[in-house]
Amino acid sequence: MRSRTCEPSYVRARDLPRLLGLWPRDVAALRGCDLEGLVARLDRAIRAERRRALNRDWTYDLSRHWALIRARDAELGALRRYQRQEALSRLTPRASRIEARV
Repeated sequence: MRSRTCEPSYVRARDLPRLLGLWPRDVAALRGCDLEGLVARLDRAIRAERRRALNRDWTYDLSRHWALIRARDAELGALRRYQRQEALSRLTPRASRIEARV
């Protein structure tokens, strides 16, 4: 039997549909430019879950809260990598521009 610790803590295709109510095809279609909206949506879901915890609501789920935080941290890392890559691609001259000048 496999231990739970062997499983990756966050897998976008597995976790986002369950956490945010997205369709799997929408998750598969996410691109780098969509990550800001996704992180904002995860932040709203975390705030809502935190409100449930503070109000001692019976629907509060600690596992969901923790999963939302892990998902937000992973997606925030992906957003930062995407932004870094975009910044580097703007700074690096493209081969077609260089060849056009010659």
